Amino acid sequence: MFKNKVKYGLATLVLFFLCVVDLTPLQGQSYNTIFQDGDDGWIGSSIGIPANSEELYETSVVWKPFSLPSSDQPLFGVLFSGKNYNGQVFLYAYRKISDLRPNAIYQIVFNTSIYLQHKPYHGIGTLYVKGGTLAKVPATLSDIECNFNKGSIGSDGLDLIVIDSMVAGTKEFKKYTVQNYTKPFIGHTNSDGDLYVIFGVEPSCDFSLIPDVYLNAMRLVFRYQGPYTPDLKKKALNIYPSLENDIFYFDTELESEIVTVSVYSESGHLIQVNYYDNPFYEHTLNAENLSQGGYYVVFSLRDGKEIVEKIEVN
Repeated sequence: MFKNKVKYGLATLVLFFLCVVDLTPLQGQSYNTIFQDGDDGWIGSSIGIPANSEELYETSVVWKPFSLPSSDQPLFGVLFSGKNYNGQVFLYAYRKISDLRPNAIYQIVFNTSIYLQHKPYHGIGTLYVKGGTLAKVPATLSDIECNFNKGSIGSDGLDLIVIDSMVAGTKEFKKYTVQNYTKPFIGHTNSDGDLYVIFGVEPSCDFSLIPDVYLNAMRLVFRYQGPYTPDLKKKALNIYPSLENDIFYFDTELESEIVTVSVYSESGHLIQVNYYDNPFYEHTLNAENLSQGGYYVVFSLRDGKEIVEKIEVN
């Protein structure tokens, strides 16, 4: 990860905007950056790396100056780099966008400038660019899981879509304009009018060494679509065991509203209660002290409502 640093500035005719501003109703609201002064608040992370293999995989999502072979003039961007030995690595960065309407649905489009630095030893393969939003803080839950659904390699997920793909060629540096004007996606804000934009790079299994990808500029446009009203009866709450079956991970858009998670036996006896002071990051339920069998897990929300899920401990 890298330091969360936000810098804003006024727009010019030459440069992208450096802030979130209100435009006309047709254009909506926009966020723009060229990363000239730093990461602009984007936080990097990754999933798909086996436990205790971070040094071997050398994954990194950081702000870094770079230059083209034909020019000494520096460029700036967020660098996505690393190794993909197991074919499961996903590199991503996210940023909080504020000052939108609370509990609102938005149509969102990207327009980005990307430089791909490819070298012969990288091999030939495809890099998929994915984007999406969450109404909660994106987080890595385990070696291979996160609290958003990115989809399988090269495919759309519930939370992220494939914006574009890049095939590594013979040029050492190649510039791409990646945008989803013809395939906008829908996101929604939380009760504070915030959402988190996710931008990720997913290498195909052909790459054991990932070519360097520089996110050089980004423009996001948010077009208001209408109010968002969560329906708790229809809302899916995902809860699933770790590989060792000693911890259960849960994922729901309501994490910021969860106060306690209680575990009951099938006969209705209370076994344990977990309190969540920092719900954005505490996505786990410890099951080490539970014997084999079925249990009911009750998620109690701040407004008094409850969600009940059943788990099986092996």
